[in-house]
Amino acid sequence: MDQNSVNSINKAISVMLIVFGIIMLFIAIPLIFEKNRDSIINTMTFLSFLSSLLFIVGGIQFFKKTKLKEKAVRDYQTSIYEQLANKNNKVIDDTKTENISIEQPSKTNETDTYTPDVIAHWYYTNAEWKNMTKEERERRIKEGLWLSPLIGVLGTILLIFTKNADIITAFVISFSMGILISILKIFINNSVFKSCKENNIVFTTNALVINGKFKTINDLDIHLEYLKFVKLGFDNFIEFSLQWQVRGGVTNDQFRILIPEKYKAEAKKIFDYYGNKGVKIENF
Repeated sequence: MDQNSVNSINKAISVMLIVFGIIMLFIAIPLIFEKNRDSIINTMTFLSFLSSLLFIVGGIQFFKKTKLKEKAVRDYQTSIYEQLANKNNKVIDDTKTENISIEQPSKTNETDTYTPDVIAHWYYTNAEWKNMTKEERERRIKEGLWLSPLIGVLGTILLIFTKNADIITAFVISFSMGILISILKIFINNSVFKSCKENNIVFTTNALVINGKFKTINDLDIHLEYLKFVKLGFDNFIEFSLQWQVRGGVTNDQFRILIPEKYKAEAKKIFDYYGNKGVKIENF
């Protein structure tokens, strides 16, 4: 999912938190005027007020953080387009000092203006773009064929031991969740790689701009785990693996960018650039 879509979702979540906090506050207010309150009512009043304050304050802070991140993304994109307009989009020399490194990603919780390095700018023919998106879609479908049953089995075991659910109900719920996750991943991937009149990708220090959509590959929340060279038939791809924290630990996801024949030399320098920043490079 592109960063602007993520920001929109985060703003919606923050508004929901604030609204829920206000609802909890209205639940708590009548309890204050309750006569002959016992210990249970007092406890409910305290918990309602505490919950409402936590939701409201948390929602406001989350909203502010998202707005700051939106500004950081706008500043980042503006800098990219200025560099491209000034014809500074040549592949950078290995000896150049970068403004934002992979080890020190852009501080999106601040209001500074960032100047990213534009590493490369690739244009695709309609045939090349269709080939890339077709490969990505097929890869996602194949991934779903093993991911859905895996989630079904693991979810079934979890529901049986934690919720005492019967095996059939647990498997149906878990397998359905696996299918839903797979479909969502395909849908999100298709939206990011949606075709336009002039298909192009800008490779920068901390993000890829895919047909104008800003896809973060490294910031305070997302870590660029590795780059891999993948050869499929006559086509060559760069596989990006992104890693981020979730409640249960760390998860990751991959996407592939087709290397057009005319950009083979630049592809090597892209690998070299990220490799010099400490990103793991595979099969190149």
